[in-house]
Amino acid sequence: MKNILLLTDYSTIALNGMHYAIQLFEQQECTFFICHIKKVKNFISDDLISGNSGSVYKTLIKDDKLKLKALSKGLQDQYKNARHRFKVIVDYDAFIPSIKQNIKHHNIDLIVMGSNGASNAAESIFGSNTLKVIRNIDFPTLVIPENYRFSPLKDILLPLDKYDPSEGQLFKKFLEFSKPHGSVLHILRITDDEHAPDDNSDELNQLKQVITDNEFEYHYIKNVPLHFSVSNYIQTHHVDMMVLFEQTESFFDRFFFGSPTTRLSQDLETPLLVYHY
Repeated sequence: MKNILLLTDYSTIALNGMHYAIQLFEQQECTFFICHIKKVKNFISDDLISGNSGSVYKTLIKDDKLKLKALSKGLQDQYKNARHRFKVIVDYDAFIPSIKQNIKHHNIDLIVMGSNGASNAAESIFGSNTLKVIRNIDFPTLVIPENYRFSPLKDILLPLDKYDPSEGQLFKKFLEFSKPHGSVLHILRITDDEHAPDDNSDELNQLKQVITDNEFEYHYIKNVPLHFSVSNYIQTHHVDMMVLFEQTESFFDRFFFGSPTTRLSQDLETPLLVYHY
């Protein structure tokens, strides 16, 4: 049984992400937790001063729960999947702490959220929150671009930089995710180091031992920036989802230089699944 956290701000972008997740896990037993997080500051000081904070809080929670229950019922009626259960969560808290608490409390396996890309962050809080989650929560997160419609996972792209692992527990999680979908795995080992070896046959042989349930293609790309390599590959190959292994970075690096994850998510055109290490 998978426990999946579906984040919503009631937008069509968030709803599209929910539809994608429900179809993606059609054949798997899942409990979907539909979660709406309201900012603490929306609970205004006038309500607290009036002494009616308790009743106001209950009223606000009630209204949102009614919305989420209606949304949940609509999804259940549309898909009629006996493998799926739905629960609703309304939380008044800061965005990131609330998600962390719900992951722990509900034993969540995956976060799913919609995004219209960071380039429109000023117009869409939900778009900017996508990067907040990737940056601040060390947990598998699936991001669905605006207007992207579900298609079976025939091809999954996994770009690896010179530090990313192609073995161990993180890679095992990636293979466990891919296995039920029978996807072809497109693995790119990319290095911008001009002094890197010209041949990487050792890793290819190692992958042949590790990847036993999926077909895969392996490409070793030397002395080319990751973002440029991935963009070109997506333009010339069919890709239904991209997976990234996100490295823990210092604040200095994030602030001044950004990361491949940030740059790729800003012009995201396919679903993005992020694992952290």
